[in-house]
Amino acid sequence: IRLYGVFAIRQGHMLRKRLIGKFVIPVICMIAACLFIFWFAIPSLIMNNARRNAVAAAEQTVQQFKLIRKYYTENVIAKVVAEGGLTPTYNHKSEANGVPLPATFIHD
Repeated sequence: IRLYGVFAIRQGHMLRKRLIGKFVIPVICMIAACLFIFWFAIPSLIMNNARRNAVAAAEQTVQQFKLIRKYYTENVIAKVVAEGGLTPTYNHKSEANGVPLPATFIHD
């Protein structure tokens, strides 16, 4: 009977070792993998996403400036040149009859 009790204790001990091997160690490995992902992968993903968004916003701003220059050239400068009296110039602030060129208009 005593041998049977020791054998039962050993089986219980082995069962606990198997449970630790089957459940606890994989859980610890999963937690470590998640920490690794959070620590290394996510910051680089956030940085790449921010960079991509900044480039997209800059490209959109450039397109808006081009659209404004086109509109100014077609609707303002064309009328100024057709009617005469005013001249498009980069130095429009110091010239009495000067109006800004499209590029100067954007820079000012």
